[in-house]
Amino acid sequence: MIGRAITELVSKDYQKMHEYAEKCILLNYELGSCHFYLGISKIYLKEFDEGKKEIKIAKEKGYYTETKGSLDMQADAYEKMKDYKNLAEVYENYIKLDYNNAQYHSSLAFVYSLIGEYNKARQEAMIVLELSPEAKENVDAFLKTLPY
Repeated sequence: MIGRAITELVSKDYQKMHEYAEKCILLNYELGSCHFYLGISKIYLKEFDEGKKEIKIAKEKGYYTETKGSLDMQADAYEKMKDYKNLAEVYENYIKLDYNNAQYHSSLAFVYSLIGEYNKARQEAMIVLELSPEAKENVDAFLKTLPY
């Protein structure tokens, strides 16, 4: 069932993905991957709270929800559905994986700016500058776009 859910994810048929993930759970409730893919499908179906809940259950069942691959899937879903608040949380988790990755901080700064968290956006931009001094011109340009 998971293979079929993944196929539907690739095909962008999120309703079918949802159905296969639910069948997977009916077959084995304890399988964290079933919950993870159900969560991803729910995000694409704009059931954000339910999606987040399923991803949390997946983690409790031992599924690695905070690996780069898992975070990539979550980030893609939240970004495509324009749920920037939850996307910010995903980028916070990326940073836990690799604090020294300037791109993660840059992306988080941008997402913070989208949700009106301007002070947090500035803080992340300053971290980008620390990690990647050659980005000074881009960081300065970004900072000028933020209201006070």
